[in-house]
Amino acid sequence: MLLGLSGVGYLAGGLLFGIALFRAGLVARWASALLAVATTSTVALAVLPTSFDRLFAIPAGIALVGIGWSAWRVAGAPRVAPRAGVVTEVVR
Repeated sequence: MLLGLSGVGYLAGGLLFGIALFRAGLVARWASALLAVATTSTVALAVLPTSFDRLFAIPAGIALVGIGWSAWRVAGAPRVAPRAGVVTEVVR
């Protein structure tokens, strides 16, 4: 029971997280799309031999590396200073 529930959580979580990252556009879109596809493609492992388990983990790993790399690249980018004379007021 618990194993089936964790499988559903992995599928739904990977798919929703990949879609959310894709729509937000904060990281590389190819990596977020690959994450969504790779996590949902693990459903095929139910009918395939166990020798395919590691092969299906490779795209998810590549997607996570791509997401981490692009997030790190964006975080280290120089920030643009506001122009002189432009008021940037935070309205709460």
